[in-house]
Amino acid sequence: LYVNDMARRFLASAGGGDGFQTVPSMRDLIMDPLDLDRMYEMILRDGRVDRYELFARRPGKSGRHLMLSAVKVDVDGVPAVMTGVFDITERKRLEADLERLANTDTLTGLPNRNRLFAQAERILDQLRASKKPLCTMLIDVNGMSALNGAH
Repeated sequence: LYVNDMARRFLASAGGGDGFQTVPSMRDLIMDPLDLDRMYEMILRDGRVDRYELFARRPGKSGRHLMLSAVKVDVDGVPAVMTGVFDITERKRLEADLERLANTDTLTGLPNRNRLFAQAERILDQLRASKKPLCTMLIDVNGMSALNGAH
């Protein structure tokens, strides 16, 4: 196992200590066991994995969102996998914040008009496919600023 300093720190903290004798296997670090299987399948099929996003955890630590790329290589005649891993936890947090802001009224915390119409469109598509009848009612509430305390 050859790793750079950043990987060494991540793996050592996962197993507790400086050596790799106590480092857990990749299966122990991956939250969704299907992720590792999917990556192995891609390596076997395509010889590489490009920008695969997954969630990993280290025992006793909070989980991290990671983006992984890997390629099959040959090291002194032995098949191996060279992997690059990027921590995208902060990016995922920002994406979640942006999605919340895009779909939620900041004053009330309720779904906004964009989210309402997106959900309505999805429901309408399902109803069209099932050919079930539909009845809708929209209520336009005037004077919301008085309810919110703004004048």
